[in-house]
Amino acid sequence: MKLFLFCTLLFNVIPSVTSVNFLENLCLKCNTTVEMVLPANIDTFYTLSDLAIKNLCSKFSDNYEDTCYSVINVPLRIQYNILWTLISPFRELICMPLCIFN
Repeated sequence: MKLFLFCTLLFNVIPSVTSVNFLENLCLKCNTTVEMVLPANIDTFYTLSDLAIKNLCSKFSDNYEDTCYSVINVPLRIQYNILWTLISPFRELICMPLCIFN
């Protein structure tokens, strides 16, 4: 009986997971995530990160606000610049295994 239930569940789950709609959604989510994390133009990331860091640092008093911004922003820009430079040429290839069926 347990084997029958397991097989029934398995045969119901696998087709829904491998359905075209599921793969299309996965491909779309992957592309959206890559576009947010690795935008085509690096300045887009810098603009958004500047706004987020300024918002975070504005919660501190005035004399700590500039220090907070510098301490967070400079290392973040350096690390992201290295990451973006290395990975950006392969942006289209990251989601290719998920989007191959489209």
